Amino acid sequence: MKKLSQRKSLPINASLDHLRKQAKRKAKHNPSLKLAAAQHQVAKEYGFRNWADLSREVRAKAGPTGSKAELTSAIHIGDTERALALLAENPRLMSEKSSDLGFLPLHVASRMANAAVVRWLLDHGADANSVNDMENTALWFVCQSGAEDAARLDVASMLISAGADVNRRCENGSTALCYAAWRGPAAMVELLLAHGARNWVIDDEGKLPIDYARKSNVSQNKEGIISLFRKPRIHSEVFREAVAAITAGESKKLRGILKKHPKLVHDRAEEDGGFAGPYFRHPYLLEFVPENPTRTGKLPANICEIAKAIIDAGAALEAINKTLVLTASGCISRECGVQTELIELLVRHGADPTVGLNDAIREGEWDAAKTLVRLGAHVGLMAAAGLGEVNLTKKLLSSSPKPEEMAEAANAAIRGGHIACVNLLLDAGLPVNSLIPHHPYSPTLLHQAAWFGYSPIARLLLERGADPAARDSQYRGTPANWAHHVGYAELSEWLRSKEQPQLE
Repeated sequence: MKKLSQRKSLPINASLDHLRKQAKRKAKHNPSLKLAAAQHQVAKEYGFRNWADLSREVRAKAGPTGSKAELTSAIHIGDTERALALLAENPRLMSEKSSDLGFLPLHVASRMANAAVVRWLLDHGADANSVNDMENTALWFVCQSGAEDAARLDVASMLISAGADVNRRCENGSTALCYAAWRGPAAMVELLLAHGARNWVIDDEGKLPIDYARKSNVSQNKEGIISLFRKPRIHSEVFREAVAAITAGESKKLRGILKKHPKLVHDRAEEDGGFAGPYFRHPYLLEFVPENPTRTGKLPANICEIAKAIIDAGAALEAINKTLVLTASGCISRECGVQTELIELLVRHGADPTVGLNDAIREGEWDAAKTLVRLGAHVGLMAAAGLGEVNLTKKLLSSSPKPEEMAEAANAAIRGGHIACVNLLLDAGLPVNSLIPHHPYSPTLLHQAAWFGYSPIARLLLERGADPAARDSQYRGTPANWAHHVGYAELSEWLRSKEQPQLE
């Protein structure tokens, strides 16, 4: 390689990361200077014609052909052909961490938004949830990355399809959503939210993803991203007007809108899940009635009149059933004193009370659950245990339910504080250290007893052999940690004392 007149000498252990930071500092101090131009200047300062020549020289100094340093360098400079050749020749490289904070090739490729390398790694068994020494995942890296947006979205989609945990807490407790909110684009935020990312999870400093968006100095669509966390996206002006009338309790205005636009009752908002995740995707107008997900935190006093106006306009049975589920599982309608009345209205107009029962149980909406049972809902094992129906729980257990059904029922019984039902489930063969199905943090039954502060149930579980030192999959917390987090100090201290074997 031919060098030009050299002004600086490369360090013996030259690092592309260090050189890249030099270029970034130049670009930062001179806003008119693009990063590529800054890299070119750095290359010139070291006597090279361009950044690519400098990168090759650093790569050559890094180690023998096929080394992890060479692979990392190839990914960094965008030499995809070389990176793929190295991986094909040396598959072991995909699992070798670099000395730089334990980066795996998947982390580097995701950070650089190199879709081809990410695809190869995932196809050959790379773990989408692997972490570096700072607990950061590939999804976290691509959300933080300053690479081109389209490539970042492509890589993020690949990782999510490969099972990446969208809610994993990484460095300083931040999630991928935190940095998607900070960096953008809005489409990245929407992608994560649509796949279940929780916008209410805080980092170690108590900051929410929306706080990252507010403090961003790099996002090109800051206000658009902030709006994703505040309200659903409704593109139709007429639909927005109707939702505003629901929110304000303007039943006369709403009836006028529905009379003028009769098809509106069958339309769906173009809300794609970005506001609250998949459970509120493409909602009918009626689904905005229960205030679940929360938009304003309150309901007008005449909300049942509002709901009836929409039903009278010809709301589909699917919309009525979905609205029942949202009403039964949401807290705002209960807090506003209209949950029971709304449920009764919806059932009178064709809603199946059974469809909302288990959702009400899962969310601990006991009054809603009892109302649905009164209105004819079929009670399964989970509902029976959650409502403390001992005899029915015993009867349903005689049909040998699946372990997952039993674990869900135990979770409901713990949430409801029904120790007798928990005992019945354990007697029926439920392993005492079962994990709660579908819970994002994979807690045990004892974790849940600690979370809800039920000391008698915690004691029962320990007597039956529960492991007090078990850790959840996300925060790595024990049941004692969970009790402490929600303020049950005495229970936390007692559980902590059980984590270590007692000396005779």
